[in-house]
Order: sequence, then C-alpha cells, then structure tokens
Amino acid sequence: MEAKKPPLPKRSNPSSSVRSLYSLILKGAVKDINDQKGVPPRVIFCIPGEEKTRMMVAPLDQCETSEARSSLMSFIAQKSKEKKLKVEASISVCEAWYSVIQKDVYESEGAVQPSQDPNKKEALMVAAEDDKGNCVENVYEIVRGKDGAKLVSLTGEFEDLGKWYLRNKSGIQNNLLTAFWSVYRS
Repeated sequence: MEAKKPPLPKRSNPSSSVRSLYSLILKGAVKDINDQKGVPPRVIFCIPGEEKTRMMVAPLDQCETSEARSSLMSFIAQKSKEKKLKVEASISVCEAWYSVIQKDVYESEGAVQPSQDPNKKEALMVAAEDDKGNCVENVYEIVRGKDGAKLVSLTGEFEDLGKWYLRNKSGIQNNLLTAFWSVYRS
C-alpha cells in the first residue's frame, strides 16, 4: 500500500502593499550587490497608515548571534504591541552562501560547509509573513555578469507572489519571523 502524500499548504494572496514591499526589497538587494555593498541581514516591517505605508527596519547587523537577533525580534514585537502598531507584514532578507553537492559525494564524504567549498555560490534568502499567517520563502542565486547582478530563483514554486501559503508544519523556517509573530500575536 502506497503512503499518502501530505496535503499541499493552503494558498492565499498577500496585500498589495506587502507585494510592493517584497518587490522593492529585491530591487534594493540587487542595487546593494551591484554597488559592492552586500546585503546586510535585516527584517523590514510593513505598517499601514492612513495616507501611506511606513516601513521599520530592525538593525540585525548589530547583533552578534542568531539568539540575539531572535531576542531583538521578540523585543520589537512586544514594543509594537505596547504602542498598538498594526504590523501588516514582516520580511526577512539576508545574503548567504550555498553549495551544490552530488548525492554520491554527500553519501561518501558528508556535507560540506559552504564557507569551505571553493565552488560555493552566493544566494539571497527572502522570507515574508503577513498578519494573517500567509508566508512565502524564496532563495535566489546571485548571478554576477558584466551587466550587473541578477537574481535567479532556486525555489521556483514560490517565485510567483500569488502562491503564498498559510504557516503549518511545512511552513517557513525563519527563526526571526517566528520570534516576532509568536510574541506579536500572543
């Protein structure tokens, strides 16, 4: 008897301001890469207003450890609740390395840390979650060329921003967004 596959996550659409912010972040990341600045780790919060949507950026580059970053997210969530700020969405972005390793090499030699791999590739990791629990997570390879950097989706299934999904056991694995939303929603 064949085992049943788990159901696909439910899909829904993010608000237009969240979609705009996501697109703006990708454009800003490409500009940072082309300006040779790199993309510092950051979480951007989308706070709708009467006339326009405001953005608040968490200073993650000042945190030494992932625990310190998660603590900062929890602190921001608590302060946002105290000030009764309506946070519509949060988007996490960071630059990373990744390695592609053949299955037989992995089985014989084990995993290779990307920092130790001479063939490592650059990536941009973007995760977003809105106030309704809709999530999207994308990983883009950074491809540098004479015309500047381009982002190539490595997670094509979620490249279309209309394909957001509700957080569940197969949802996004972003500790920063989880730290923020778990406190903000409590």
